Amino acid sequence: MGFEKIAIGAILVIGSLYYIGTNMFGALDDLVVVINGALPLLVLVFGALIVWLQLDQMLMERKVKGKK
Repeated sequence: MGFEKIAIGAILVIGSLYYIGTNMFGALDDLVVVINGALPLLVLVFGALIVWLQLDQMLMERKVKGKK
């Protein structure tokens, strides 16, 4: 089972290196577009996760104080 995953990963690495090697400047432009598109979404998700965790912690502290 593990060998298949390694083989698929190796194929992906080789394919991406081939793509970068043949389209060096185009690949860099594509990378910039992906980063510009994905980074704000990742920051949004990370911020929402932080808010959710902090709210959960505050609610748990209230419950603990209420039981005492």
